[in-house]
Amino acid sequence: MSQNISILNGELVTIFNNKKSLFYGLRWRLIIPYLLISVFSLLLFSTFISRAYEDYFVKITQSQYIKEANILAVTISKSNFLIDDSKKNTFDSLINDNSKEYRTLVVDKKGIVINDSAGRDIGKTYILPEVLKALQKMDNAQVYDENEKVVYASATIVDNNSNDVLGAVLIVASVEESFMFINNIFSLVVILTVIITLVVTILVFFKSKIMLDPLRNFL
Repeated sequence: MSQNISILNGELVTIFNNKKSLFYGLRWRLIIPYLLISVFSLLLFSTFISRAYEDYFVKITQSQYIKEANILAVTISKSNFLIDDSKKNTFDSLINDNSKEYRTLVVDKKGIVINDSAGRDIGKTYILPEVLKALQKMDNAQVYDENEKVVYASATIVDNNSNDVLGAVLIVASVEESFMFINNIFSLVVILTVIITLVVTILVFFKSKIMLDPLRNFL
């Protein structure tokens, strides 16, 4: 008799363990899809927001420095600095005064640097896409990665009377700090994504318990 009871108890224990395994198996089958969908969606969203913000910032930066280059080009054109050599000192002062936050270069119509706020490349020929486009009356700006993020922006200098191209203004400015700020925002978004994912996982875990408790009692 005791042997039969032992066998019966063993069967009961086995059945209970199977029910428990089934219960937790169903719970994790609910949690894992929620978790994967949440992680994928949040990471996709954070990446999209980060890229969109970076693209927006690049466009704003390009527009800003093209505007700066145009203002300087118009001033040079109106003052005839590329035609009247007697105004060289005033020309130099203008370039230096406008170059406290970035480097400014002025090239003639052949692309030869005739003024440089850094004083390094005077006499050199600049065959850059931004310079070549400006000499064809096309304002342009691009952001490059040269150990740090740098924007190159150019504008055309024209003769006031003939409208002929006299040269171009080239602005070179570091935008590394701004891009670091964007990267910090992206890192913050990733951290928030992880936190939100953990919160969602916990909520789903308890929600699955509420949903499966009646099934557990039934089993």
